[in-house]
Amino acid sequence: MAESLMLTVDRNVRALRAGRGLSQEDLAAASGLTRPSIANVEAGRQNTTLTVLAGLAAALGVEPPVLLADVVDGEQAAAGLLARVASAEWDVRRAEVRAAEAEALAATEHARALQERAGRLKAEAAGGDAGTLARFRRFLDEDFRQWCSPYGVAAKYADDLLRILDQGGSNGR
Repeated sequence: MAESLMLTVDRNVRALRAGRGLSQEDLAAASGLTRPSIANVEAGRQNTTLTVLAGLAAALGVEPPVLLADVVDGEQAAAGLLARVASAEWDVRRAEVRAAEAEALAATEHARALQERAGRLKAEAAGGDAGTLARFRRFLDEDFRQWCSPYGVAAKYADDLLRILDQGGSNGR
């Protein structure tokens, strides 16, 4: 088990160092080890302490468990990682589209409900009933305005309708 772990660490250190275009000297300088120590680690001739493992991981820009992983084959690992990232990005985009579609559907249904309610209140208000006019005014001032804000619809439309109501109200309706 320990020998297998040493071989895993040496293979991973070598693959990551080579994949980053570092020489053994570069890695030694970045990790605080000597070049012969790096050579011994990569050859599996040196037991690696946790401190050395942490220093190597930091110099290679990875977390220490990566050096202990069974597979760190430069191209194979990179290709697998890129495929997982691309798949995750695609999943995120798909989820964003679904969320936008659901929000648009909810907004459309809400708009239809508001239109139906406004139509009923407008029809009732045409009869000149003061209570109905007050309910229509309250609808425009509260419900319609609240609906406008999250969907970016101009609240000016509600203001225009209220002004028309006020003008109609002064004409006796």
